[in-house]
Amino acid sequence: MWPGLPEADVAARARDWSTRLGYVAAGLGVTSIPALAAAAVPAGVVTVQVAQPVPRPRRLTLAWAHEPGPAVAAVREALTRTAELLAEPWTADR
Repeated sequence: MWPGLPEADVAARARDWSTRLGYVAAGLGVTSIPALAAAAVPAGVVTVQVAQPVPRPRRLTLAWAHEPGPAVAAVREALTRTAELLAEPWTADR
């Protein structure tokens, strides 16, 4: 849910964008989308830009099958650096 809104009665959930936007186009729901997806909304769907969006927390797990080599270490380090950057206070210019 969006911060500041009351708890909603959720009747259905969809993971993929086409289903989410299909519900919206049919008048059966609302969804949030990234700004890059705004140009792809179906006809009749209205988008509203949020003035100060708040990023949602995400969890990412890195898994590998054998002893981690240099590639795994590099990916883990890059993900850690990115997560630290994303954990910094969010501002509209970032």
